[in-house]
Amino acid sequence: MKEIVQKFINNECSKHEIELLIEYIQSHGTSADLPAVEEVLSKLESYQVISQTESNRIVYAIFETAKNQRKQLGQKYFWRVAASVAFLIFSMIWIYYSFQKQPIEYRTIFGEVKTITLPDGSSVVLNGNSRLSYSSTLVGDSIRTVSVEGEAFFDVVHTKNNSPFIVIVNDEFKVEVLGTKFNIQHRRGRSNVVLNEGSVKVTIRKEKQVQQITIKPGEAITFLESNKVIEKNQVQPEKSSSWKNAKLVLDNMLMKEVIQRMEDTYGVHVQISDPSILSLKLWGTVPCNSLDNLIKGIEASFNLQIVKEGDTISISKSVENLNPVNN
Repeated sequence: MKEIVQKFINNECSKHEIELLIEYIQSHGTSADLPAVEEVLSKLESYQVISQTESNRIVYAIFETAKNQRKQLGQKYFWRVAASVAFLIFSMIWIYYSFQKQPIEYRTIFGEVKTITLPDGSSVVLNGNSRLSYSSTLVGDSIRTVSVEGEAFFDVVHTKNNSPFIVIVNDEFKVEVLGTKFNIQHRRGRSNVVLNEGSVKVTIRKEKQVQQITIKPGEAITFLESNKVIEKNQVQPEKSSSWKNAKLVLDNMLMKEVIQRMEDTYGVHVQISDPSILSLKLWGTVPCNSLDNLIKGIEASFNLQIVKEGDTISISKSVENLNPVNN
């Protein structure tokens, strides 16, 4: 009988085996032939979580059925049914909170770009060396909440019940939307969100004060954790998220920023021969689908000599006066 119960838990029972199991429970109740609770719980770990609304509906239906049938059943059998129902409720609660503590997580390695479709239909593009996590009950939650580290581009769908979508970077920085497209980045103690479409509300916690800022398409918010400075700027949003299309738009970008992006995204250490290289301003568009292509693009366009040895990149000037090449 224990084997049949285990097959039932795994959804492998035939109709005849289910009938045998029901007859056995009706005639024997609990027995040593049945598996221990620990065995059942270990099997339940792999089950999908149902929404809280659906869970409540099932439990209500079970109790209503049991209440209507109580007069037709003996007291002894009724309490066996009640005990079984109690065990089912306990199992559902246990599964729910167990999964709440173990969110679904995606990570990208250095240089990897990954597209993820969330259960609600929203899509997320993760840049290299980044992480996304969310509860397995995302769709059933009244507030959709995800956490992100590194850099990601979000295309959030609007739900029929206007469920908010919140992206948490850390305790100090989060973004709330309904349906929109935006790029978010958190690296080196700097949080930045750039809005492409829709509207977002950025919540920033500065010590004991909480500040909320609403931005429109073409606007960006940057928060520096070191000095708690908040900056709001007008930007061209497609340039901030160009990385997801394997391009890096260098719109008056300092070489210092490019080097930081190379280190953060590709996991390399960059050395420079002259500190003035950090203040060089770069223009144009270079491919970034791989580190080698990014290096070739920068080297060819801006008269720089770049040498890659393992995880170390050395950058030096090719000429005394650097002049960008107009293509």
